[in-house]
Amino acid sequence: MSENLSKNKYAFADRAELILIAILGEKKGKEAFRKIIYPFGGSLVYIPSETKLSKEERNKRIRSAFNGENYNELARKHGISARWVRKIIHKR
Repeated sequence: MSENLSKNKYAFADRAELILIAILGEKKGKEAFRKIIYPFGGSLVYIPSETKLSKEERNKRIRSAFNGENYNELARKHGISARWVRKIIHKR
């Protein structure tokens, strides 16, 4: 591993620990960080953006509200095309 990449990896770990401490407080933040390190330490872990999470929640709402015919209604409600609603509905 290059020296620069190695430094970035450790810098990210330091920032992650500081963020958890800021959110959860000193003791709980360090405990949470240790719980993350145990199963994932040394691995590359993908952390989705908030946008991705909100899209997944939107897609679940669309699937649950779908009645077999209301593609256009759901498209208007969620600000997407009816074609995109169809893709969401038929993707499982």
